Amino acid sequence: MDDKFGIDRILALLHLLNESRDPIYNILLSGFKSAHYITENHDKVKPEMNLKELLLQINTEVKRRNRNLGGNNSYPEISNIAENEKILSKVLVKDLLSQDGSQCKALHGLDLNFVFNILLHRLIRIELSPDVSTAIAKLKKIRTNLCHAGSNYSKTEFETVLEELLGHLGVLYQNLGWAQNSLNVKRYTIMKEAESKQTPVIFNEVRGEVHQWYSCHHILPVITHDVPQSAPVVIEDLVKFVEEHQFHHPIVVCGHHDADMAYLLACLATSLVKDNSKAFSLVLLLEELDDGSASGRIHQYDSIEEGLRLRVYHCLQSLAPITWEKYGPETIMTVLKVYQLETLYLVGWKMKLSGPLRSEMEQGTWVLAQREEPPQVLDWIVLTIQGYTEVQVEKFLEDSVSRVNMNEVVNLYRNCQYKPAITSVELIKAFGKMTSRSSLGTYWEFGEAFIQEKLQSPYSESHRKIRDLGKIAFQATCKNSSSYSVQELEGIPKEVRKMFLDIETNVNRASFIYAIARDYLIANYISSNPRTACKNWMKNPKQFKSIFCFTCFLWSKNRCVIKDNLAYIEQFLLAALGAPPKESDDLPKHTVHIFTDWEYVLDVDKACTGQKYIRKKLASALAHFPVWVFSEDLSLDNNELCDLEKIIKLVKLDDLAVTIKLENKNVSLLTSIWKKLRHIKELQICAEVIMVVKHTMASSENLSKIEELLHCIVGERKVYITRYNGPLFFQEQLYFLKCPCLKYLSELDVTVYDVQSLLEALSCEGHKTLQNVSVRVNLKESEQEFPPTLTITIPGSVKLYLTIRYFKKIENLFKCFDQKSHLTSLIIYDVIVSTNFSLDISLFENLESFSLKFCPSLNEKLGHEVMEEESGDVISRKYIHPRSPWMMNLNHGMKLPVRLKRLLLRNMDFCNDSNLHLLKNLQQRHSNLGRLVVLDCMLTIYGARQVLRKGNQEELAYRTKKMCVNPSEESEMKKLVDKNPRLSKDKRLKLQQKKPPGKEFIVDSEVSLCSTCQLFPCCCTPREGEDIRDTLDQLSDLIVDIYSYDILTFSYASNVCTVRKNVCGDLSVRCVVSDLTDNNAAKLSTSSSGSLHRFFLHLVLAQTITFTGTKLSSEGVLAVIRHLHDVKKKYGPGQKGHVVGKYGVEPFNLTVETIWQPTPELNKCLRGLVDELFSLPCISVFVLRCVDKNRCVTLKKTFKGVLLLNGKENKELRSLGEQS
Repeated sequence: MDDKFGIDRILALLHLLNESRDPIYNILLSGFKSAHYITENHDKVKPEMNLKELLLQINTEVKRRNRNLGGNNSYPEISNIAENEKILSKVLVKDLLSQDGSQCKALHGLDLNFVFNILLHRLIRIELSPDVSTAIAKLKKIRTNLCHAGSNYSKTEFETVLEELLGHLGVLYQNLGWAQNSLNVKRYTIMKEAESKQTPVIFNEVRGEVHQWYSCHHILPVITHDVPQSAPVVIEDLVKFVEEHQFHHPIVVCGHHDADMAYLLACLATSLVKDNSKAFSLVLLLEELDDGSASGRIHQYDSIEEGLRLRVYHCLQSLAPITWEKYGPETIMTVLKVYQLETLYLVGWKMKLSGPLRSEMEQGTWVLAQREEPPQVLDWIVLTIQGYTEVQVEKFLEDSVSRVNMNEVVNLYRNCQYKPAITSVELIKAFGKMTSRSSLGTYWEFGEAFIQEKLQSPYSESHRKIRDLGKIAFQATCKNSSSYSVQELEGIPKEVRKMFLDIETNVNRASFIYAIARDYLIANYISSNPRTACKNWMKNPKQFKSIFCFTCFLWSKNRCVIKDNLAYIEQFLLAALGAPPKESDDLPKHTVHIFTDWEYVLDVDKACTGQKYIRKKLASALAHFPVWVFSEDLSLDNNELCDLEKIIKLVKLDDLAVTIKLENKNVSLLTSIWKKLRHIKELQICAEVIMVVKHTMASSENLSKIEELLHCIVGERKVYITRYNGPLFFQEQLYFLKCPCLKYLSELDVTVYDVQSLLEALSCEGHKTLQNVSVRVNLKESEQEFPPTLTITIPGSVKLYLTIRYFKKIENLFKCFDQKSHLTSLIIYDVIVSTNFSLDISLFENLESFSLKFCPSLNEKLGHEVMEEESGDVISRKYIHPRSPWMMNLNHGMKLPVRLKRLLLRNMDFCNDSNLHLLKNLQQRHSNLGRLVVLDCMLTIYGARQVLRKGNQEELAYRTKKMCVNPSEESEMKKLVDKNPRLSKDKRLKLQQKKPPGKEFIVDSEVSLCSTCQLFPCCCTPREGEDIRDTLDQLSDLIVDIYSYDILTFSYASNVCTVRKNVCGDLSVRCVVSDLTDNNAAKLSTSSSGSLHRFFLHLVLAQTITFTGTKLSSEGVLAVIRHLHDVKKKYGPGQKGHVVGKYGVEPFNLTVETIWQPTPELNKCLRGLVDELFSLPCISVFVLRCVDKNRCVTLKKTFKGVLLLNGKENKELRSLGEQS
């Protein structure tokens, strides 16, 4: 800042005005007694009224008179009463009317402009002489001009205004009878002051006073930057981020808790001041003021800009009171304008992020802490507080507690079981403070201590009132609500509301800041009123699960109290856990009640400190469930397992069988649970166990854990495992399938990594209960050599599903198998087709299902150059053999059994139109194949047609004459396209339940749109040697071929189109139709040629139609609907006399996806389309998706006639459709 003389001159003049308050205030005091409003309204103006009440009364009278005047010659209202209310409330009317006026000194703190407005107000009418009235009006104008003047204020302007000021002040002095000599002294002082460069001096004083307040810890939570259309980015250094975004768009920090956001702003302010930020000369931390001032009620202002400025004004007054009093508000605010670009505003109050607010933040850098994110259309920079990690909480505790208790508090936190609940600043501070005094145990003890700490004294009025708040929260929870209206909270003291509630002023509703406080207060109410409360909480038990734990905790403090409430506890547990009645004959037979909520059982047990009364009730509830599942996400420590064991020992199952499913990737936890369960006598008679071990073999440590589990299973135990899914390792002297606990094993699904384990898995011949065996063979490289004497017997008494990871000498393994005819299902995966590839599975003569999964190509996302296998081996995916000859090598090297019925080929990216003759050859050689599935190939529509038409050309030619008919020959088209009536619902259900014999062909292709034009059909010039491109004509031919050919099911799916024929003969077509624009849609009904017209004619055969990639507006969609209706009516089964629905048109489903976006007035924009949907009942289901980068609008008409707009029912649009 080099030359600030212009600002210095303004400051000098403002200083003169500020120092000349005495004559102005004296005129106000002397004239108030004789003011017309005071003398003429003795009945209204009471001596005991304060000046604020009087001015508000005057404003009310102004509004009344203005209404009567009707806008003609209206009176102005007195503004800024709220801004000056502190001073106005201190002065009474009788003080102004007294002779000495000694009680009115406080008025000297009023804003000067406010005093000018009172002196000149037409309704108050203070008696002023004409020259005094003119002088005051001129002084007011000069002050206003100075506050809005620029920094280029010239010396000439300064001298002119100085003389005017002194002249007007002289008039006031003369009127009061004061000597005017002092004005000449002031002239000399102000002239000097104007040349003194005082602007930076005043600014430094303001900065010094403001910055001294900032002292805060520097432990910030995890903060992310929400980047549009991208994943959130973690902010490593918030100070650096803010400095880098100086002069950019405002930054909004969003979080769940106000305390967290306030703390973050305080940390940011402290860091910037401590490090002497070069980017910001002044950091203003503008927090919510709670002093009854206008800043606390800013939402009452009509002008958002005025509200924002007023809040900054009041916050600055509280941050720098000494400088504020010394120089006056006008001077301070004028100086800050000069340094506005170098100022960082950290705003900690709530505001609505919309409207003209954004323009008020053009100057300076603004960081706002808000609960809600700003609208996406605005250019805010959005940061989100994600909470504190455990490491950050530990650092926070280390900084916030005394060194004497630091280690103890941190250790208590590390061993704490409710760490996820301690993620906000206030709770972290509370935890540190409370654990410094005593060792807190459970979550519920912490919750009670947190509430007591807030209330301070248990005998205070606030403590008694929290039960009233708990009652309100209880009643809301019964109604499934978590917020409360301001009217409901009227009886709750303000200090209690501030402690626990967050009030959203824009909706006049409040909610609890912390769930732990809400749960405790509700539980506190319930525990005191069990008879009333426990009847009502049964209406919505799921909402009270966490509250119930707190209630039990409070009851369990007194043994007599908890015994008195056991009936309520048992009733709630059965409802909250979803326990079925033991006599469940009325329930559907297929209903299976599964119990998984072990954490909640343990929470209730901990809340009641393990009291036996409660454990019996928990055990009684468990007895109602026929299936117990220890699921994958379960995590229990040894103490919890011991508690759980004690509860399960109390379960009385009688003869009721229970199925226990152990499913987890934590092998150590599975072992621990099994060790506990197998010793519980109550389970030994009536429990069966399903064990699922989700494992990887990446480390020897994991291997040892699995071996420990298997060793633990094999033993003399009477808790039986009926299903086992996991790894199997052969261990000397331990015969897995012969161990007592597997005596009743019915299903076995194992992975083996060596031959001995494979022999063990297949040694199940003669097992009395075993029915299904699935074995996944992933042999280590050292296990891929087989001695000539090795014999692996395939059991015939079970259904065997064998899966083998491919290796070069896999055929040697096949030769070792004995009783090959017993194998009916085989999967081989990770297949690499080398030059001398050989895979002869014809030895398995009774094989019915065979799946071959090739190694994925390197250019796929699934492919990696280095992949880690389950066995721990690392293999290179840099294939020596190119994939182009794989199809030929596969065709020559693979031999299939004659009786094979189902063949699946996956990762067939090497299968394309150029080698599809090899796929045809495969079909021809194995004519008994009922179902052929080719996945991930590169076949086009043309290729799929060629495979489908193999051996059926004569039949198709006869029935369709290749469909090469001129579309204009309508009579000929009418003969050829025979759409049969759809089967009845009963017949369709029977076919779906029991599939009849027939051929099935499924093709899943990776063919995509042209990478250049991204259109279908492609509009690019064909390149030399390029394969035939798909066209709409080819798609039309495929539709007719599929419908006409006698095939049970067919599916061709690519990224361009999908055509499916199901077992009921229904056809569904999905296609990208880039040519489908409003113009082309309008021509459909009049045109008689072209690929698009022919394509629509063949859609007569389709039951479900989906168009994607279109550019249709609602008018274009209307044209498409009408044309489809006309075509189906003309060529569909209705034209042959079949009854197919109303108006002779068979109902069908239609989906249209378009890049068109409707106008914001959706109802008006879509009305015509809705009218048509309800006037044409042939459309069973209709979906319109309007999709672009920034917006998605979905309109759907369901089968039942419900109209949904963006997933929600729209009754207004629905009524429009019905009226039409």
